Amino acid sequence: MLPLIVFFALASLLSNLNKVGEAEFSVMFLDIYDIALYSDTGTYHQGTEQYALTIEYHRNVSATRLLDLTQDQWQHLEVPESTITQYAPVLQDMWPDIEKGDSLTIKVSPDSSQFYHNETVIGAIEDARFGKLFTDIWLSPDTSAPRIRRDLLGQD
Repeated sequence: MLPLIVFFALASLLSNLNKVGEAEFSVMFLDIYDIALYSDTGTYHQGTEQYALTIEYHRNVSATRLLDLTQDQWQHLEVPESTITQYAPVLQDMWPDIEKGDSLTIKVSPDSSQFYHNETVIGAIEDARFGKLFTDIWLSPDTSAPRIRRDLLGQD
């Protein structure tokens, strides 16, 4: 019954947004997560007023592992170390361990970003730069996952 509850909660959370695209992330035939991008207009371009990324996990992932992977991707994107060290402790305190079937959503507004674990707000970062910094992991032209980027943006 829980997945149904999570689905309805996410539907409510994203009710004012329209799906732009979705993708599945797999490694060596193992499905890791599904990811979807939503925006206020149903399209995404840098500077979109409000958007969200929702990740639904097919595996258990510890909060420590999530943070390590996030930092690895920021390093790939050449985010300055000082910026990484600014946000890493905040994310470490905010993110829970993820269990199979859980979702993690970031909802980005012009001045802040809110994280949700399933249907529950787990924290916010009141910094206009953070939302783009985090979502660039998948949306930057320099992402390490160009196929996922294309699928999220609805490009062929």
